[in-house]
Amino acid sequence: MKVQSRSARKKKLYKLIVAFKDIVEARQACSLFSKTIRSMADDLYYPLLNAIVVCYAKPFVDNKALGPLSSHWRKFSDMRLQETHERLLQFRHDNIAHNDLATAQVQIVPPGAALAGKQTTALGVSWAVTRHVLDLKTFPLIWDTIEDLRVRLMTAIDEEVLILYGLSRLPSEPFPLTFDEGL
Repeated sequence: MKVQSRSARKKKLYKLIVAFKDIVEARQACSLFSKTIRSMADDLYYPLLNAIVVCYAKPFVDNKALGPLSSHWRKFSDMRLQETHERLLQFRHDNIAHNDLATAQVQIVPPGAALAGKQTTALGVSWAVTRHVLDLKTFPLIWDTIEDLRVRLMTAIDEEVLILYGLSRLPSEPFPLTFDEGL
């Protein structure tokens, strides 16, 4: 097995910590979602769904820092969580990160027409945008997927911190994580 250099380990630690922060933010958005959203018609449904999906997906998409997490972080031992992970990343790509004809459909609504089972009251021609959404029953699985990843990341961070800094003489003040062979 190849021994990693200190600078390579520090880059790995950086990616783990930033990913952990993103996953914690996805967890916070998911918690708020579960406390406040009662139906998919709720005004905050789509904005909170966006927050959950964007925060969750950030560690897995390319970025200008050090790139996405390594591929083994995309693997879950529980098939339900694996499917939810893949669904979230696909949902981000197809529905949140991009608008296209398949996912953001625009309808022109004539005066008095029924829209989503309700009679419209507009006096003139109106419009509506429909988007793909995730059923409310999906959110407990989303929570479990986030939590599984959060715990695994936290464990990996603790291991890397111990290897990098556990036996080091550290300054008394916070210091930046650099990618050299030093502290």
